[in-house]
Amino acid sequence: METNFCCRTMATYALIVFTTILVYWHIDAIPFLYNENLLETQEKSLSILHWKALLAKPLLNATFALNDRISGADPIGYHIFNLILHLLNTFVVYLLAKRFFKYPAVCAALFALHPLATASVSLIFGRSYSLGTFFMLIALHVYLSAWQKKQVNMFTVPILFFLFACMVLSKQTFVFFPFIVFWHLYCFSPVVFFKRSPTFYTLGYLSAGLTISVAIIFCLHYAIPLSNNAVVNTKTYMLSQLGNIDHLLAFYLLSFQTALRHDLPFYEQLNSPSVVLGIVYLSIILGLIFRFRHSNIGFLMGAMLIALIPTNTIFPKDEVILEWRLYPSLTFFALLMGNLIFLLHEKFKTKMKSSRYTLMGGIIILCYLGSFALTIWQQNNTYRSNISAWQAVLSRYPYSAYVCNNLGALYFDQGDYFLAERYFQQAAEIKPLNSVYTLNLARAYHALGEDTLAQQMLNKGEQLQTQYGSNPMSIYVDNTRLF
Repeated sequence: METNFCCRTMATYALIVFTTILVYWHIDAIPFLYNENLLETQEKSLSILHWKALLAKPLLNATFALNDRISGADPIGYHIFNLILHLLNTFVVYLLAKRFFKYPAVCAALFALHPLATASVSLIFGRSYSLGTFFMLIALHVYLSAWQKKQVNMFTVPILFFLFACMVLSKQTFVFFPFIVFWHLYCFSPVVFFKRSPTFYTLGYLSAGLTISVAIIFCLHYAIPLSNNAVVNTKTYMLSQLGNIDHLLAFYLLSFQTALRHDLPFYEQLNSPSVVLGIVYLSIILGLIFRFRHSNIGFLMGAMLIALIPTNTIFPKDEVILEWRLYPSLTFFALLMGNLIFLLHEKFKTKMKSSRYTLMGGIIILCYLGSFALTIWQQNNTYRSNISAWQAVLSRYPYSAYVCNNLGALYFDQGDYFLAERYFQQAAEIKPLNSVYTLNLARAYHALGEDTLAQQMLNKGEQLQTQYGSNPMSIYVDNTRLF
């Protein structure tokens, strides 16, 4: 019996692995994208392990140091590591669905082939989320195993805290994990669990205290200082999250091509129609979570929402949504979809006695997964060039000053100063108060020999920098003075 289970599990997983590798086949041709060129210049050293190492994500940097030791400046080693990590996460998702949820093959395939995963596989800087998710999934498996057996001993909690530390040292936003554990206990009547675990009370109070302490450290030394450098205030950022809930839902449910960034609109007023609609959506979601809280459906919906809170709501960032922030919640979405399909099958199986309906359902699921796989394949083709990657973003968001500036910097580095001037000019026109775009335009004029215009832009840029400061997320083509 056990042998058959292992054989079926490995055969199913092998098929998913083969399909995933095929979909990500072009990953070897993807160069350093976004700001990943920093990996070529930064000092990859483990000497950062001091009391503020939490801010530096030392476990993530250790993997970068390992990549550097093995493959040097060749990005292929970084991408292969990311793909292997994603496949490991897929395997743990399969095991979780097999032991505690429903339809493991569907859950694992959806997680492996979902376009949201592209940002954490094809983009190297997305590794922080996939690495943290790896430890989160193992911790979730350890916890659910203990919960299923209704036993918590003195070894279970230290293992969970060790895995929790690994999550936070990979990416700080995984401070949400203990709240998923508390949410699960709330959902599934913990009374029996408490009675059979006399040490639970002491360990529970200790866990709650340590969780609160880590959350406070996270806020004081990471989230709040980072928020002070954001281009928007907290109110605008939170309203923008509500106003873009429809976009967020589309990212999970529909096939789409990912982007290096999304220039979704910011909202400043609570009475904005999009914000009001977002509040309605959120109210419906919360109502469904509360209604089904004692089932796997309600738990997974709540866990998905908890995983999104520190990454996409509380503290402002320069983009409303980045796909790699959604990778941890993707695990709960995949498990949720598997359970929803099982629920639909159970509800209508008496009406669908014919195998024809089962076959039709399987074809629909395969087509759905196939559309996701095709999107990833197309996106990885786009990622094979920095310029084509940013051009794809610009075609979707033609009024993105940030994207125009990045394209200008790429052309400037290639010596094509005419195109660099064109894109820097667009960026400066879209965001005229951003000193970085104006100073980059001055450098382009200087490279083209138009020193009068260059001096005018230099004076304007320095004036803007003095008055408004500079956006730390924008790219300077050169940090030295022109003249």
